Amino acid sequence: MEHLIKYHRNVLFTKGQTAMKMPIPIVLTLTIALITPVFAQQWYTFEDFGNKQSLQRWRPANIHGTAQVATAIRQDGTHITKDNQAIMFQWQSDDDRVEIKCFPTIPLNLKSWQKIRIIASVPAGAGTPKLDIWLHDGSRGVFVNGSNVSPAGRWAAIEFNLNNIGEQIMIENIKEVSIIVSEYPGNNGIIFFDKIEVFSNTDSTTSINASFPVLNVTASSQQDSYAAFMAIDGKMDTRWSSEFSDDQWLQIDFKTPVKMVGLTLHWEAAYGRDYEIRLLENGKWNTASQIHFGDGGTDEIYFGLRSVKAVRFVGHKRGTGWGYSLWEISILGPENQIFAKASSSAKNTSAENVLDGNAKTYWQSKALPGEETNLEFIFPRKFGLGGLQIDWAAQQTPACKIEVFSQESGQWRTIMNKRPGVSNIEELFFVPVFADKLRLVFDSNLPEPVRISNVQIKGTSEAWTPVRHFEMLAQRLPDGVFPGWLRREQTFWTITGLAGSFNESLIDEYGRVESGLRAFSVTPVLVIDGKIVSAKSFKSSQSLAGGWAPIPSVKWVGKGLQMNITANTIAPDTTLVLYKLSNTTAEIQDVSLLMAVRPLQINPPWQHGGYSTIKQAQWQNKNSLILNEKQAITFYPAPSSISLYNQKPEKDSIDITEYLLENRTDGNFVQSDDGIISAGACYNYSLAGGETKTILAVYPNTDNANITVTDNYEEFFVREKQKSFKLWQNLTGDWDINLPDKRIANIVRSNLAYLLINADGPAIQPGSRNYNSSWIRDGAISATAMIRFGLTDSGVNYLKWITNLVRDDGFVPFIIETKTGKMEGFASNWQEYDSFGEYVFLARQAIEITDDNELAKLCWPKVKATMKYMENLRNQRLTEKYKGTEYEGILPESQSHEGYIDPPRHSYWDDFFAVKGIQDARAIALRLGHNKDAEWLAEFENDLRASILTSIERVRKRDGLATLPACAELGDFDPTSTAIGVMIADERDTLPADALKATFDRYMKESRYRAAQPLGTRKTYTPYEVRNISAMIRLGRPNDAIMLTDFFIEDAIRPAGWNHMAEVVHSDPRTPSYIGDMPHTWVGAGFINAVRDMLVYEERGTLVLAAAVPDKWLDEGVTVRNLQTWWGPISYNLKRRNNGRVILKLDCSNQPPNGFVVPKEFELLYSTRKKMNQQKTMKP
Repeated sequence: MEHLIKYHRNVLFTKGQTAMKMPIPIVLTLTIALITPVFAQQWYTFEDFGNKQSLQRWRPANIHGTAQVATAIRQDGTHITKDNQAIMFQWQSDDDRVEIKCFPTIPLNLKSWQKIRIIASVPAGAGTPKLDIWLHDGSRGVFVNGSNVSPAGRWAAIEFNLNNIGEQIMIENIKEVSIIVSEYPGNNGIIFFDKIEVFSNTDSTTSINASFPVLNVTASSQQDSYAAFMAIDGKMDTRWSSEFSDDQWLQIDFKTPVKMVGLTLHWEAAYGRDYEIRLLENGKWNTASQIHFGDGGTDEIYFGLRSVKAVRFVGHKRGTGWGYSLWEISILGPENQIFAKASSSAKNTSAENVLDGNAKTYWQSKALPGEETNLEFIFPRKFGLGGLQIDWAAQQTPACKIEVFSQESGQWRTIMNKRPGVSNIEELFFVPVFADKLRLVFDSNLPEPVRISNVQIKGTSEAWTPVRHFEMLAQRLPDGVFPGWLRREQTFWTITGLAGSFNESLIDEYGRVESGLRAFSVTPVLVIDGKIVSAKSFKSSQSLAGGWAPIPSVKWVGKGLQMNITANTIAPDTTLVLYKLSNTTAEIQDVSLLMAVRPLQINPPWQHGGYSTIKQAQWQNKNSLILNEKQAITFYPAPSSISLYNQKPEKDSIDITEYLLENRTDGNFVQSDDGIISAGACYNYSLAGGETKTILAVYPNTDNANITVTDNYEEFFVREKQKSFKLWQNLTGDWDINLPDKRIANIVRSNLAYLLINADGPAIQPGSRNYNSSWIRDGAISATAMIRFGLTDSGVNYLKWITNLVRDDGFVPFIIETKTGKMEGFASNWQEYDSFGEYVFLARQAIEITDDNELAKLCWPKVKATMKYMENLRNQRLTEKYKGTEYEGILPESQSHEGYIDPPRHSYWDDFFAVKGIQDARAIALRLGHNKDAEWLAEFENDLRASILTSIERVRKRDGLATLPACAELGDFDPTSTAIGVMIADERDTLPADALKATFDRYMKESRYRAAQPLGTRKTYTPYEVRNISAMIRLGRPNDAIMLTDFFIEDAIRPAGWNHMAEVVHSDPRTPSYIGDMPHTWVGAGFINAVRDMLVYEERGTLVLAAAVPDKWLDEGVTVRNLQTWWGPISYNLKRRNNGRVILKLDCSNQPPNGFVVPKEFELLYSTRKKMNQQKTMKP
């Protein structure tokens, strides 16, 4: 999670916060004036540039060249303003204009804004560039003309008039803001921004609820800096945030009853999926609204006119793995009331019941054969509509037309034809429309009366989008016909690809395939007895070839059928998928197999995936599909029928699977600017008892793919699979670990293969989608794991690649964009100081295992420069300012570790890697005979270590800590970070023994408690904790290491058959929340290293053998072959004899300087190619 936060700090541990348990409600009292404040028209600050949030919000965009946004500094080195509140936008581009762009976390509401002005400046002699702004509401944009920044060298106020823009865009829903710079001389430019101000009669910092007599704001829980009252303070940069569990609430009490007809909830990233709004009326709590399938953003909730003494939000199901987090709750007064009426109502029912939020009341139409039935909603003004949530009170969701009425036209207009569905709760979305009325029109020949419990009117902020279009279909059709993320459900996947390739395919746990990065997906479904049946109607399982090779399979079993789906990637970058459908009964079965091709990724939106446009589609030769002018899929044999569907919001709400079943198509060639084209292929079978049919799908992932498939396509697939399996056997190393628990060795070999697939060229990456970049933090640990298991070329090539990227001054880039070889994006304004030690750690690991002095000579100049750079960093904390403080003599604050983002912290993670880097740099110096450098490094190491230990003790004393702190500012408990000080830096003998023991005692107590909890109740965690396995081994706690190993294998590998872990594990596996990447191979590398540590590891000139082998393995025995160490490869056999003696028979080439270490109950025997000194060191 160390780099997870960089992209997702609004999702996870924002601003360094972690959840705090608060068993009693938090009560905060607000004193708010009962008279609505009146504000004069004046300028209010909207964006005060210069802070780190501004640097992260505003980024260069649409520039062909280079650009950066940074803290503003004059050429003389002084900041441009006295308070440091400015930013500098600098570029090199031959474009005629450049821009910086901001995507607000919550859409902006510009309704009360009359003007915007930007305070800007350009250096003297830099011309007088022009500023304009661009505002976009997600579907439409407007260009607002500005003026020139003049005179140069002085601040200028550039004003923008916002009159009439509400006629062009939805001004209450601005999702994108750009500042456009043009008319600048030459190809280089620089401009400074001080602030953005708005001219309004409403202070944007004043609560929109200020006129209501609020007494108390209470909550079930809250986090530090995210108090309950912040949900009604009128500020969109403060928020309430609960602890990480489903059952949470927030309550607003009023001094006197308040009349209201609804609420608007502005969600931060952690939103509610299922929740209700309760109102205290006449001393009784009543449910006013129930929301299902919430998707965050802004929820506009309407109910009938109520006189309310208190309002309570009650969460039932979170939409993410975190808690509930609300920027703001707004109260909708009586002027916003919506009314309902119906053309007919059954006895004791009323149309108004659909707005009361009560699940026990409903409206039901009269049974009037031959007459249409209408349910109508009348709005208090011209109303912006985006959709509906309908709770059907009966197990039926009939078809209906949705129509709107406008006073101007005097006519009803159809905006949607809704089809019958299978869910009794439906969400409907349509293109934003402004109307005076809305109605549902039901056909005259319905078989039974219509019954509706509740209707939620959705505003324009929840209007139709391509994703919401598919969400509607996913709710209406059987579960599994679409990717799970459309139902806010996590689905797991794995990758298939070639070693070092830039292209990988995904296959999910149900057999859905995503051919390439941000590409379309293909979903197989069956049609049985005329009904669409998805994988979720079967028992599904997952596996890998041979139990470990990255050739994944999915199997469905049920309904007398079996479906096997296997994916394999072959050169050049082409993924083959074989579908095998078998009749497992003795009877004939008529079944159709549909292949639904949609503009939807497997990777979900909370992983930066989701929608993937298809703007052009064409079928060729009845079996070859062209998408966006590129060959996408070829099916063998040709399907029984094919289809293309150009989906549009104003057309019937229908899916490509239904289109196929109805034998409909929009032709063999379709184009659409909307990009929501779907395609389909249908295979109709009459399967005899025991009969199997196969289909091969070929997905080329590169333009030069030229795969020739033989006539017998199944034999072709089998041959290619056998070739791939042999290739992966060779690529993943010549080693064996034979354990009674066979799965452990399979997990190791699988993750070595995944490391090779995730790598792009020499660049090791932790993922293929969300983490498609190279971090030295990941790379150092991952390359070490690879080298230890014989993948020497891959590990060393990465080291050489990163060595070439280390600057001559010793700066080690912590993240590299693989395709450009540069540190770009957010990294240009980031500070991380663990990269120096990590680079040198990897260099020594590679040099020692390869025993390659030429490699040492290649790395040494950069290693030495890195140490100099790190020394200069440390010197920043040796000044008089820091003398006697917790920060004296350690590395400066950094953003390299979880929770230390805003602001950065003095992280001991950095310091532990630093001291290890110095040790390793000194060893390389001695190897090469650089004795003076070695002396300097020895002194540097001792000084830094002393400063680290002093700092830790000062923090412990300050905070009264029994445990070790993870950073100097917070004194926080983070054993997975502290573990680096043990399993990498080997500082267990220098760290305070009592605190070290207390730290890992507490961790193990919490870990054992977690493991004892039922699945689904365990708290969210990250499997980076596998580092603690290695730490426990080195601390002489093998039973704890074994317990952790068993737990992570059982809990963190999802699904079990694919042998990999994600970066985050949520208690409920289906929680629709961030998981990092899958497979996340930094986590995988941590597990690889932990398994190796159980069997062998280097320590202070020794090799420690079998340090954490469970006793239960000894009777069957353990065999290790050809694991690489600093002193050559080793092999051994470990087994308990009949007489109870445990013999470890060792075969190795060389003896470590200080011998071998084995558990005291083991006997060490040598069987070597070289006569060994019979030294044996017993581990206490």
